[in-house]
Amino acid sequence: MSSAHTQQPIKALFVLDQVNRGGIEMQALDALRAARGSGLEITVVTTGGQLLSEFRSAGDVVVLNRRWPIDPGYASQIRRTVEERNCNIVQGHQAVDALHILLTTRRMPHVKRVLTIEGFIPDRKNRKALKLLIPRMDAVVFPSHALQSWVAQHDGLFPKGNAVVIANGTDPARLDVDRSDVRAELGISSDAFVIGMVGNFYRDPRKDHLTLIKSLPTILREHRDTHCLIVGGVEPGAEHKLNACKVFVQENGMDERVHFLGSRDDIPAILASLDLFVFSSLHEGGSPPIAVIEAMLLRVPVIISDIAPHIEYSSKADVSVLFKTGDETDLAVKVISMLSDRDRMSRSAERAYTYANENFTAVARLERFRKLYERLLAE
Repeated sequence: MSSAHTQQPIKALFVLDQVNRGGIEMQALDALRAARGSGLEITVVTTGGQLLSEFRSAGDVVVLNRRWPIDPGYASQIRRTVEERNCNIVQGHQAVDALHILLTTRRMPHVKRVLTIEGFIPDRKNRKALKLLIPRMDAVVFPSHALQSWVAQHDGLFPKGNAVVIANGTDPARLDVDRSDVRAELGISSDAFVIGMVGNFYRDPRKDHLTLIKSLPTILREHRDTHCLIVGGVEPGAEHKLNACKVFVQENGMDERVHFLGSRDDIPAILASLDLFVFSSLHEGGSPPIAVIEAMLLRVPVIISDIAPHIEYSSKADVSVLFKTGDETDLAVKVISMLSDRDRMSRSAERAYTYANENFTAVARLERFRKLYERLLAE
């Protein structure tokens, strides 16, 4: 690496088509905050979104106008920002970002292109676009080895020599919340057990709320004073998944014990109110998922389905309990066992906190990206 790179800050431009509430956006927001004093200068360009004011409070944000799915004018605006900020890294987070990065950086050989692939690539259009884009990126970043393998197997996308795995991370500073607010809102006593899951209802087979819901009758027979919080929005076309959960709750007389909270902007407070966090999932891109990291950093013990991305991080340390994916009986047994032993829950939560604090913070993640940027610029 040249001395110029060690003496001057690396200037990275993050392209985020929209900054709505989601895992990708929250990680970018955390990175923007964590960049202060890190040797990195990050600018975010976006067309706007729910989190725009938070992004502006965190750092340098430029709002641009994109009129078409592939818009040369939008790319020209990004290029001007790259030139004005003297950026030497441009990073996108989905196919539409990478397409405009490719247009932006033509005849700019000093600028390195980075693409993060965070999860599903569900449709043919994005699959075709990424087959074109991946070979033209200087680095393609996956949040887990499991996702990298899944994308290769199911989507035929094989990064040749430019693939990097960088685990997810979040900002612990966002998690300084009042643990009692959510219980008070829902009328749940301080000595009741509260378990819960955070995850949107998607059309694709991703989150598996119904397995958690089906485990509850068995759990409630053993621990009657238990409540379950289900938190997450509903993607258009996935309404039947939420309805199936609600019908099961009603048919089993659990209306007073199960709380469907919808999409919320106070996820840390909700997680902090839990005695046990359950993450029932069929497919995940990130390792660990953001909600799981936040639960661990809040010292909430975690039970997760035994899919590959979950095993990837949990196998390295005894930080979570695994249950058989889609098996409500096994999940109920694991939940009952945990709720019956508060000392075990406390020990599990403390191990998880220590592990997450060492490996899955926004600062740790940004340091891994900094090393990647240095390597790319030195080549």
